[in-house]
Amino acid sequence: MWEVPKSALYLVAGRAQARGRPYLDVVAAALEGGVDVLQMREKGGTRKDLLELGRRLHDLTQRYGIPLVVNDDPQLARDLGAEGLHLGQGDTSPEAARRIVGERVFIGLSTHDADQILAARGRGLDLIGVGPLYPTRTKENAEAPVGVDLLRRASVLAPELAAFGIGGIDRERARLLVSKGCRRLAVSSAILGASDPFEATSRLKEILAIPSAQ
Repeated sequence: MWEVPKSALYLVAGRAQARGRPYLDVVAAALEGGVDVLQMREKGGTRKDLLELGRRLHDLTQRYGIPLVVNDDPQLARDLGAEGLHLGQGDTSPEAARRIVGERVFIGLSTHDADQILAARGRGLDLIGVGPLYPTRTKENAEAPVGVDLLRRASVLAPELAAFGIGGIDRERARLLVSKGCRRLAVSSAILGASDPFEATSRLKEILAIPSAQ
C-alpha cells in the first residue's frame, strides 16, 4: 500500500479539464513535472471506455512510479489494479468498498466539515480530502468553501488519516497554505487548465518545498 508522504501534490484529472488538448499528453506533462498521485475522475463514458482510459493512465503512472486512484467505483479500481480508490460522501461506504478492493488498495474519502472528518475514523480509510477550501468551478454543485482552518484541524480531529486540502487551490493559495504548514494539496485546474502543465506542476512542487513560516 502507498505510504502517503508528508508533502504531496495530488492531481485530480478529468478529461473535461484538458480544455480540448490531448488529455493523456496533458497528464503526462503533469507527471513529468512531479505529480505525486493521480486520480482518474470521469463521470461519464461506457465501461469499455473507462477501462481503456484507466489502463492508459495506469501505464503512465507506473512509468513514473506513482499511484493511480479511481474515483467512486471500487469495481473499476479492482479491475484496473489501481493502487487507490477515492469516495464521496454519497458513494459506496468505505467498509463495502474495502471488501471489493482488498487490503492493498488505499482508500480516501471527501469530507466537508468537522463531523464528517470525525465520522471517517475507524472505517478502514487511509486519507481524506478536506474542502473545498476555496470557491471552485471544477466540480458541479460543489459544497460551500470550508476555509483553511478546517484543514489544519483535521490533523487533530483524525490524526491517523492523511488530510489533503482541495478546492480552488492555485499557485498563490498554495503558497499561503504551505506557510500555514499544509503540505498535502490536491489540485485540478491549476495544472490541467494551465497553458504549460509541466511548468505549472513544477512551480507547485517548488512551493511545497518552501519552509513553513510556522
